[in-house]
Amino acid sequence: MKNLSDFTRKVLTAMNPDPELARQVLNPQGLYPISQSESMKRFVDRMERARENQEKILVAGDYDCDGIMSSTIFVEGLKAYGLTVGYYIPDRIKEGYGLKPKTVEMAAEKGYNLIVTCDNGVKADPALERAKELGVEVIVTDHHLLPENVECEVLVHPDTLEAAFSTLCGAGVAYECIRALGIEQDRFLIWAAMASIADCMEVRGETRAIIQEGLKLFNQKGEPHLEPFVRSKPITERDAAFQIAPRVNSIGRLADRANVNTFVRYLEAVNPRVISQYADKVIALNDNRKQLCNMVYAQSQALIHPTWNVLLAMSPNFHEGVIGLAAGNLCSQYGKPAIVCTKGESGYKGSMRGPKGFHCLNFLSEFDGYSALGGHAQAAGFTVQEDRWEDFETFVKTYSRKFEWEPVEEVTISIEPEEITIENIRSLDAFRPFGQGFELPRFRLDQPEIVSQFDLSGGTHRKFTLANGVQAIHFNQSSTDAASDPSTIESLIGTLSISCYRGRESADFVIDEIVYRI
Repeated sequence: MKNLSDFTRKVLTAMNPDPELARQVLNPQGLYPISQSESMKRFVDRMERARENQEKILVAGDYDCDGIMSSTIFVEGLKAYGLTVGYYIPDRIKEGYGLKPKTVEMAAEKGYNLIVTCDNGVKADPALERAKELGVEVIVTDHHLLPENVECEVLVHPDTLEAAFSTLCGAGVAYECIRALGIEQDRFLIWAAMASIADCMEVRGETRAIIQEGLKLFNQKGEPHLEPFVRSKPITERDAAFQIAPRVNSIGRLADRANVNTFVRYLEAVNPRVISQYADKVIALNDNRKQLCNMVYAQSQALIHPTWNVLLAMSPNFHEGVIGLAAGNLCSQYGKPAIVCTKGESGYKGSMRGPKGFHCLNFLSEFDGYSALGGHAQAAGFTVQEDRWEDFETFVKTYSRKFEWEPVEEVTISIEPEEITIENIRSLDAFRPFGQGFELPRFRLDQPEIVSQFDLSGGTHRKFTLANGVQAIHFNQSSTDAASDPSTIESLIGTLSISCYRGRESADFVIDEIVYRI
């Protein structure tokens, strides 16, 4: 850390990475060598045999950004290897997640000898059993929690690879598989990077390298299918998370308005006019997704009470594709676990989001009326059996009163207004990518000396000017903040940003939260 400035040293010390992650942050080495694990060798051997025997392969993917990118990496990578490849991604609403027996039967009918799953498969027991009955071999590539046994021909999973690959997402696993076949293309690395960001993977090891190298390629060389989704280049991992990932995800979320399989064809397209036309449709669909999400979020707020330990909202009118986003918004606003549900054909579909310190899956697992349940600590999805909805409501209200959890205290970095400079903000780029396991803390200005304030957009936003001339901007302020006396402000908590107006850059403080003196 001897070459770091006082500011960057302060930030890195507050983030407190373990020694190995600190080494990766301060001395990036690029991509790790190709995996030499037994599972990867078995994958390569099976692909060599498939090529020799001219077998047909079906890639079975998933409908989120990670699933779409991993599907396309496999489809294009295996074609480049000399194989005949088809693909299928299920309909989120009609079919749900994962490889299904029906898909296996379809593959067998169409003459596919081998199925390669990506971003799914480890819990597809009925489909794997059906494949065995029909004589169709299955290679499972996945990154979700691994059960004790997966009945398949080959299993490639971060747990079966070397430690450096332990945080890979589905597209990360797909990228490593194609690399092991000797096929390396810039677009595959870019797609794997975007998927890793979208899936909020821990940014260490090979995942960190994939994001760094993929973003570098995107900024230097571009990627024609994803560039229409960004405002300008260069982009950071944060830009990818807020500009690219939601647009890709919108195709799978709104399965009643678009076929997610068309996005794979889009990524394969080379005609600029075709690319432009489809990109416009994706952007419009994402705008539609935003409207739906805002509507479900607003209606959910009317159905919950802020004093509940776990917030629960259900309406048969909610769109299934955005209930997870609405639950996330409720969780962020109230700092409490939130569940949003809708009525589906096979029961009540629900999504849960929890703040740090709360374990969604542990909470939900105490109820026995699901036809499907999956997820992890801060997010889970489920289907409640149709005749058990009232039992579920009772369970949430009663169990939430006794379920014990401790909120994780947020680390903030206290800074002086004089430290808010363009040079200091840019110096943090050396630590990128930030993300899960290496999150850039928010900054805190204590006892800020405010010399003026100005409201924008009819009071929706407020701009404070500090004594040293720095602008502190509060977007979408609450009615409480709008009515508060600025002389009672104890602290401003937020992030640092560089803005540009008429060609002139300035360092700003973007306020997330205001703490007042009592």
